[in-house]
Amino acid sequence: MQQYTFDWPNGQICNLRQFPYNSKKQCNNRLYGALASATPIAGIAPSTLPEGTLLRLGENGKGVLFYLAKHDYQSDLNGEGFNLCVRKDIYEQVQFVVGGNSLYANGPLDTSQNITYKEILDEDIKSKILETRIYYTPGGSNQSISTISRFVFSLSGYEYGQTLYAMNNEGSILPTADMIRISNFNGVAANHWTRSPRLNPQPTYACYIRQNGSIHSSISTNELGSRPAFCIPNDLLFNSEPNSDGSYSPVGSPYAD
Repeated sequence: MQQYTFDWPNGQICNLRQFPYNSKKQCNNRLYGALASATPIAGIAPSTLPEGTLLRLGENGKGVLFYLAKHDYQSDLNGEGFNLCVRKDIYEQVQFVVGGNSLYANGPLDTSQNITYKEILDEDIKSKILETRIYYTPGGSNQSISTISRFVFSLSGYEYGQTLYAMNNEGSILPTADMIRISNFNGVAANHWTRSPRLNPQPTYACYIRQNGSIHSSISTNELGSRPAFCIPNDLLFNSEPNSDGSYSPVGSPYAD
């Protein structure tokens, strides 16, 4: 079979018709050839971008910056190809729990990210988010490290590169921890929750990253920053050229410049 290469405009429909030819390479175009259509899309996989690169992703009808924080995030749990994205700025202020022990799963912080926040992402991003298995501490009387699956989640204190004597080391320190640790809310550096509860004797406390990047704990009914994180696959392709601010946008994104 003869192969041909075509220089076709990116994102435009390409219609091709295939005809048989003989040993003399004479094409019989009197027959009704098979028709095929395709839309070539040129782009680069997130795995080809350096860790720490800024991505501009669609959220609530606008482009928002995220760090590409880790390739192959928690590959021991998820396999390869999970590219971790962490929102550059804090999204909102929320409680870790309403009351009682600091139970991460299904508490206000967890549900506001995994359910409410996930729904405001643009469809091309939301449809690509990977359900990701993460290490976490259930909290309360269960203070051993376990695993849970989420689409959107908070990082652990240890992933931010911080340790606390009354906190489990959940997961692994991210290679970009020093870069991404401090985050702003309304333009000012602010405290934000991790997913890590404080262990006994203060099970009603949870750990957070302070505005200066250090770690501390607070009673978990306080409202602190929520900083969503999620994983995208390598088939979510990005433009090969960056935006004016150095960030990269998905192919076809209306927020690219």
